[in-house]
Amino acid sequence: MISIKKIAPIFFIALIISSCGLTYLEILSKQEQALKSQPRYNSYLALEYLLFSRQLLSVNDKKNSEYFAKKGRESALGLQVIPENPLVWKGDGAQMNDMVLMQKRLEDVLMASQIKVQLPIQSAHLTYLYDCWVTREASKVYRADEMAPCRVRFVRLLEEIENYIKSAAGLIWEFV
Repeated sequence: MISIKKIAPIFFIALIISSCGLTYLEILSKQEQALKSQPRYNSYLALEYLLFSRQLLSVNDKKNSEYFAKKGRESALGLQVIPENPLVWKGDGAQMNDMVLMQKRLEDVLMASQIKVQLPIQSAHLTYLYDCWVTREASKVYRADEMAPCRVRFVRLLEEIENYIKSAAGLIWEFV
């Protein structure tokens, strides 16, 4: 659990910066170095969203860029950030069942005991990849070539983490 002492400096800085009328992307960008020095799930997830926000901005998707920068800021503050709901994004109907099924598997993995502590980088990247897939599936601009890597990498990493969890559970039973 994150203590107030760890969150307070980040929250205070974010509060001061936000009062200056900066965007979430600008606020998160100013926190980038501090986030890189904190080896925890929320920091890694904030960095993933920062990169995603910049990528979206580079293709003039300002609305979604700011949306994901805001999610990154929330993660940096230690707030719970939930994976995107594919039903809200109204993606391709052909992919909807897969996305909902994968969302459930993602949530199961993230709820696994200590997985965010044991594999913080992988867990953060997995969350980002899912959101990337859902977001890009909802936009005809990103479908096909650019969307596929998010989906493919998400599925591979999800399977690797699920296997890790199963292996770790097997080791526990061997020692009991």
